[in-house]
Amino acid sequence: MPLLAGHCAPLSFGGVEACDYVVAMLGVYERNDVSVAVDLFEWLYRRSMQKYPWMLS
Repeated sequence: MPLLAGHCAPLSFGGVEACDYVVAMLGVYERNDVSVAVDLFEWLYRRSMQKYPWMLS
């Protein structure tokens, strides 16, 4: 909701393989390394921006 209220595209995890999400979260929790999670979230948000361009104006 905060993204929509700020006229930003929503962040959707639809279509993401469960193993990709798990690897990203394990990196954060077990190794204190956010790099894989950042890459995943960036890819997801860029995909959302392409899917919902009308929300960004």
